[in-house]
Amino acid sequence: MGFRAHPSVSAYILPPEYPGFRQQDPDISDTWTCWIRHNPTVGMRRTQQCIAPSTSQCGNGVQDSGETGTDCGGPCAAGKKCADASQCTVSADCNSNVCATQICLPSQCGNGVQDSGETGTDCGGPCAAGKKCADASQCTVSADCSSNVCATQICLPSQCGNGVQDSGETGVDCGGPCAAGKKCADASQCTVSADCSSNVCATQICLPSQCGNGVKDNGETDQDCGGPCAAGQKCGNNKLCSVASDCTINACSSGRCALLSPPTLVGKPPGTAQWGSSSIAAGDFNNDGKMDFILSEYHNYRAELFTGDGTGVMTSLSTLNTANHPAYGAAGDFNGDGNLDYVAVSDDYGYLRLFQGSGTGTFTLTYDQNDGKRKATVIPADYNGDGKLDFAVSYYADNKVYLYIANNANSFNSPGIFAVGSNPRKMASGKFDSDNYADLVVINENDGTISILLGKSDGTFGTATTISVAASINTVAVAKLNADNYLDLILTVPNTHSLSVLLGDGNGNFGTPNTFLAGGNGPSKIDAADMDLDGILDAVVAFDYSGTQQVGVLLGKGDGTFYPATRFFALTYGPAHITAVKVDGDNRPDVIVTGGDSYTIFLNTGP
Repeated sequence: MGFRAHPSVSAYILPPEYPGFRQQDPDISDTWTCWIRHNPTVGMRRTQQCIAPSTSQCGNGVQDSGETGTDCGGPCAAGKKCADASQCTVSADCNSNVCATQICLPSQCGNGVQDSGETGTDCGGPCAAGKKCADASQCTVSADCSSNVCATQICLPSQCGNGVQDSGETGVDCGGPCAAGKKCADASQCTVSADCSSNVCATQICLPSQCGNGVKDNGETDQDCGGPCAAGQKCGNNKLCSVASDCTINACSSGRCALLSPPTLVGKPPGTAQWGSSSIAAGDFNNDGKMDFILSEYHNYRAELFTGDGTGVMTSLSTLNTANHPAYGAAGDFNGDGNLDYVAVSDDYGYLRLFQGSGTGTFTLTYDQNDGKRKATVIPADYNGDGKLDFAVSYYADNKVYLYIANNANSFNSPGIFAVGSNPRKMASGKFDSDNYADLVVINENDGTISILLGKSDGTFGTATTISVAASINTVAVAKLNADNYLDLILTVPNTHSLSVLLGDGNGNFGTPNTFLAGGNGPSKIDAADMDLDGILDAVVAFDYSGTQQVGVLLGKGDGTFYPATRFFALTYGPAHITAVKVDGDNRPDVIVTGGDSYTIFLNTGP
C-alpha cells in the first residue's frame, strides 16, 4: 500500500498490518490514517506520509446490497435509519420506526390516532404512500383510498370507479354499495331513495328532489306528481294533469286525471229458465267453438243446457236430472275424452251426480251418490296432482268439506273429510302455494271467516287455516290482482256495501283483509275478468239491495285495489250467480247473471 501526505499530520498511527511501523495517536480527521516508520539503525524519523481509510458501504453514497435506501436501513440501520418516504423492509429501517407497504412513513402513521392531515386513523394524507384507507373511510383524493376511488370524501369500493354497472349498483358506478359517495342522477334506476342524489326514488326511478318536497313546483302538474315527476310519480284520480302520461290511469280529461270509462254492458232480453235459476257452468258443451252454459234450476230438480250462437243468443238444448234442489253445478273433463262433463250437488236431499258429456250436447249419468247430507257447492280440480279431475264438496250443515279423489273416469275414492268453519257455502279453487296440487278457499257464512285448505300429494288437505274477514261475506273470486303473479282473493261483503281483498304470498298465506266500498249497495256475487282489456283484472259484481238489483264493474288498479263502480246496469231479479265469459266473438269478456226464473246476458261493447 502506498502513502499519501496529509498536510496537517502532527501525529501518526501505526496500522497493525504493517510490521515495523509504530502507531501514534492522531490529531487529524478520522477519515485519514497516518504512520511513522521506526528504523532501529537510524533512529526515529518522522514522515509526512498518510493513507486514506478503506471506504465503508454505509458512507459511499450508493444504495448497496441490503440497504433499503442510500447508506441507510438494512445493515446500516443500527447507525443510519432511512428518512420518511424511503424504501424499507421492516420498521427498524426507518427513522420514524413505521414501515408500511415498504415505505417509511411519518411516525404519526403508526400511533393509532387520526393525526393532522390523515383522512383516517393512520391512513391517507401523509400516510397514503404506505397506508391507504379502507372503503367507507374519509378521504380527500383517490390516492387516500385502497380502492383508489374517493367520491364526496368517502372511499368507495373499486367497482365504483370502473365505468361499469356492477352487481348491486343501481346505475353505472352509483347507488347500492356506491351510494355513500356516488348517488345516481335523476332518471337513473334506484332501489331506495338513498341511491339518488335527489334522495327521491319512486317506482325505481330517481326523481328530481322537488318530487318529494310536498309542494307543487317546477313543472309538476300536481303536488309531487306529473310533469318532471311523472317517470316515477304519476298523479292519482282527479289530480291536475296536462297529458295522459301524468296520470296513473293514463287518462287526462279537462286538466284532471279522469277514470277510464268502464265498459258498457248491453243487456240482451232475459232468457227464460225455470224458477230458482242459480249456478252457471260455462263452456263449449257441443264442440262448435261457441260459448254455452248449463244452468241449475233449483225448484225444477234439474239443470238445463243452453247453447250459444256466438252473438249472445242462447237456445235450450237438453236437460239433466240432477235430483231434488240442485244447489250448484260445475263443468270439467272428468274422463279425459275432450268433452265437457257436468257435476252437480243438491241442497237438502244429499245427491251428488256426475254426467258424462258426449260433445254434442247430450249427457249420461255415470256417477250417482246420495249420503243424505246437505251440500252447497262442488268445485272440480286436480287436488292430488295425478292429472285427473277430483272434486271438493261443501257440506254446510256438518261444517265440513269432503274431498273425492278420482280413481278413473267414473269412480271416486271414499271422501276425505276436513273440518272448516261454521256453515261453509261458497268455495273456489286455485294453486295458492308452489306445489302442483290444487288448493281451496271456503266461505264460512255464519262466522265471517274463510278457511284455506292446501292440497297434498296423497289426496288430502292439510289442516285448515282460518282467516277472519267480515260478517256477511257472500262469494269469493280467485285472481291475480297485483304484479307479484300470486293468486289473491276478493270477496263480497253485502252488509257494509264493500269488497275485501286478501293478497296471497305464493306460499299458501294471505295478508290482512283490505276492505273498501264497492260503489254500489249490497254487492253479493262476484267474478274477475279484464273487462276493459288493459291487462289488469277488474271485478264484475252483482248488487242486490233494498229492491234494487244491478251489475257494475270495478276497474282494477293493478295493485290489489279497485276504483269504485260508477256505472250500473239493471237486473229484473235478485242475482243468484254471475260469471264473466266471452259469449260473442269480439274478445271482450261478457257477463251472464242468473236469478228468479231467467238469466241475462250482458254483451261488453267497450268503454
